[in-house]
Amino acid sequence: MPVNVAEWAAAGLSAIQIGERSPEGYFVGYAGLTTDDSGTNSGMHRLKAAITAPVGIPEPVRVNTRGDNDPKRHVFFFKGAGDNGFTLDMGSTDVAAEAFMQGSTVYTLGQWDMAVRGISLPAFTDMVMLLTRQAQSDEDGNSGNGYENLLIFSTNGLPLGDDQFDFQGEGGARYTCSANAADILPWGVSLTTANSTSDGLTYSWFSEYPCTLESFVGDGSTVAIPLTYPPVSILKTQVFRADTAAASTVSSVSTGGMTATVSVAPTDEKYYIVVYETAGL
Repeated sequence: MPVNVAEWAAAGLSAIQIGERSPEGYFVGYAGLTTDDSGTNSGMHRLKAAITAPVGIPEPVRVNTRGDNDPKRHVFFFKGAGDNGFTLDMGSTDVAAEAFMQGSTVYTLGQWDMAVRGISLPAFTDMVMLLTRQAQSDEDGNSGNGYENLLIFSTNGLPLGDDQFDFQGEGGARYTCSANAADILPWGVSLTTANSTSDGLTYSWFSEYPCTLESFVGDGSTVAIPLTYPPVSILKTQVFRADTAAASTVSSVSTGGMTATVSVAPTDEKYYIVVYETAGL
């Protein structure tokens, strides 16, 4: 079982998951939980039939200062650098996800759910997005198969629909997205603390099973935090109180009951974020 892998090779696209990011930078689930939702949990929503998600880090602007007939210094400008945009190509349509991204609602007319596209002033939802693909450890003595997880801290998305109404052509959906820099991880830890840097666009790591996030608002009594997917183990489950970035001790997990039990009940009206591996994605 490979653990703490820092070198790996990966391929494919297994899953795309999305959820809402609060103004403070915390993951608050696909339901967009507030602190008034005591005792409530919300996980990530999986966009089905993922095809491509070419997320790239924009290159900085490079400038050479000159003098005395010789370049003197190479200066990098990261703010105002290249485009942070990317497009998701999907093999199926999800009108609820489209509404979630652009702040609209789904119109139900009898037995039909209808989506609106092409809004001139969309109310973008600040999203946390997690991409997963298969991977294999490249570390000597720590080999094995697993998954690469790519977490986009903050992104906006807009549904483009599907223009592939062609003869014998496949259908699907597209979303145009833009990644935004953030200074805090979705579970409350600052990037200054975690990586000794002021901000960043994405996080990348290797895990034995795919990872996902869960948000839970404490009620002062519940210790078994409900999860959307079955957890794998205690060691593969991390819980944080978002506003203090303090880790909670996980005493047990239930695969069948889909819970993660912490040693001390989460404080009432405070966000607790669970980062865990699951075989159920």
